[in-house]
Amino acid sequence: MYCFAKLSIGSSLIEQAIQYFDRYERTDGEWLFAERGHPLWYGIELPERPFDQPNTKWPAEATGRGSLPEDLPSWRAFYGIPDAPTGFYGQPDADSTYK
Repeated sequence: MYCFAKLSIGSSLIEQAIQYFDRYERTDGEWLFAERGHPLWYGIELPERPFDQPNTKWPAEATGRGSLPEDLPSWRAFYGIPDAPTGFYGQPDADSTYK
């Protein structure tokens, strides 16, 4: 299995390509995860952090910061944020030229 990961480590954003080698064992009639190897294809520090961008109005604008993860109920519950964020920037303005 392959993984394309982006990791926020300190002030850096790291992109990695990883391959997983999983091993499973059958125990009492069930297949269970037993072991994982995960060698790295590459890792590179990216010049920009995506969450530092200004908000977008997806789908009218293709670049910028979207509404996730803040609009996910599970994210808000985990961080104790009671309500959905105001100014949901995942929707275009009413006067948008996007059709």
